[in-house]
Parts: sequence; structure tokens; C-alpha cells
Amino acid sequence: MIDIASRVGRKVAFVGRSMVDNVEIAHSLELLRIPDGMVVRPQDIRGFDPKRIIILASGSQAEPMSSLSRIAVDNHRFVSVDENDSVILSARIIPGNEKSIFRMLDHMFRRRALVYTTIRRAPSTFPGTAARKSKKLLLQTGKA
Repeated sequence: MIDIASRVGRKVAFVGRSMVDNVEIAHSLELLRIPDGMVVRPQDIRGFDPKRIIILASGSQAEPMSSLSRIAVDNHRFVSVDENDSVILSARIIPGNEKSIFRMLDHMFRRRALVYTTIRRAPSTFPGTAARKSKKLLLQTGKA
């Protein structure tokens, strides 16, 4: 994302404790290259034109106090989502978090954000080793 932001002339802001921590660790280990002047501090986000900044936030599993969850309900002190803002959720759902994640995404939709994700509401696969048997059983029980 940093390379893309640089190519399109945008700055990057990292929001959320785990996001900031992971970026700092990767940068200190020289696993992540960040050009000078590229990063915007979270407290400075509101002073930037939204078309000139990309915000990377932690909380893709919709943890109640995560940055992304608070952004979704307009309860974050530095970031808000407005109509036609793009929100990209690239993480997979950890089983058990579905309800919270879909509720968070619903809040984004209500704000008229453009939400991009690979998540589907009705999963067509079953985790675990018994997937084939589970599918067969489900198909058999669904027949009248």
C-alpha cells in the first residue's frame, strides 16, 4: 500500500495500536521501506485532503475497541468515514467473528462508504477435515 500511495501521490497514516506497532517493527527490521515524508500522524489526518491520504487501520476482526470498529460507528477521535470513501477489508474472517464483522460492515454501508471485500455472507465451504461429509449431509438434509 505504501508503494501504491507513493505512485498516486498520497500520504499514508497508520491507525490503531497493533497497526502502528507492526509497522514500527517491520520498519526497524528493514522489512518495510517508507519514504521520508510519507507518513501522516493520526492526529494530523483531519488536516489533510481525503483524496491525498490512505489510512491503514487495525481491527479487521471487528474487536469492540479496535480502530476499525470505532471508525465504523463514528467514534474514533482522528478518523471518520464519509459518503463515497473507499473501505477495503482484506482480512479473512476468523470463525466466531462473523456477526461482529458484518455489523461493522453494515455501519460502513450506512455511512454510504464504498466497501470492497472478498467476504461473502453465506460461506460455501466448511472448515475442517470433514468438509466433504458435512457438505453431503447438508445437501441430503436439504432435499424434500
